[in-house]
Amino acid sequence: MHKLMLFLILVLPILSRAQSPCGSDFEGLDLPITPPVYAPVDAPPPNYQPLPDFLPPLPDPTEDPSDEPPVTFFGHEIIKEGQSVIFVIDGSGSMFAPANGPYKDLDGSEVYPTPAGREGGRWVLSGTRFGQARVELTKAIRALSPRTKFGVVVYECNPHAWEIGGRRDGSTTVNLYEATDENKQLAEAWVNNTDNQGYNIQGGGLTGTPWGLLLAFNSVPTYADKIVLLTDGGNPNCSFLNSGRWEEQAAAIDNENKHRTPIDVFGLSQSAEDIKFCQKVAGDSGASYIQL
Repeated sequence: MHKLMLFLILVLPILSRAQSPCGSDFEGLDLPITPPVYAPVDAPPPNYQPLPDFLPPLPDPTEDPSDEPPVTFFGHEIIKEGQSVIFVIDGSGSMFAPANGPYKDLDGSEVYPTPAGREGGRWVLSGTRFGQARVELTKAIRALSPRTKFGVVVYECNPHAWEIGGRRDGSTTVNLYEATDENKQLAEAWVNNTDNQGYNIQGGGLTGTPWGLLLAFNSVPTYADKIVLLTDGGNPNCSFLNSGRWEEQAAAIDNENKHRTPIDVFGLSQSAEDIKFCQKVAGDSGASYIQL
């Protein structure tokens, strides 16, 4: 009983003074509450960097460089996609001989073997070995992708390098050009001498294979991934060596191949000794000899 009385005496006054926060004891209370500030809906986020006006297109996942048709020469694949190549074509007098057999011209028509002749003061080479070489070279150039760089050399005793604007005689380097449509058309015109600036073969020239390859080894702005050589000779009778032995000639070529560029050699109507020479040149470089 005493405890109850003591509880009522102490607790009741406190309860009588306790009121809700909304009661008079909290009236007029000014709390420092700042209302939230919302950014406009269209405002950029902090540190926003606007995108440039032009973005390069994303690569098409359906495009595969491996889908490009292979580049072939006389029906043999010569380079992989994106590799650079220099074509070195024999233009000596023996290339005026009739082709080994009929072949297809660029328009699909049949061309039959015939010796070279003159018409209007210029050589007509359709039906010759060189005429067939021109057709195959033109087809190979047309098949090059834009990711490829290429150059062209035609040689007899002296090498002649194609360059945009004409031919260069007595040059010590050969240019590698991007295989754009324009450049391929220029090279095709030079190869077929339809621009009146191409290699105008004179006939009777000796075979200077080492000189043609030496020029191809000195390509700019960089060396080629592959050299493709076509010749109907082989062991040269016009060289930077005095020796006529094919073993020494092949060794000299290999010594000049400082970048170890593979040389695919295509042989037309060759003697046994010529074949040995060309097989050695191709084998020393780690490439192939193809007898046509």
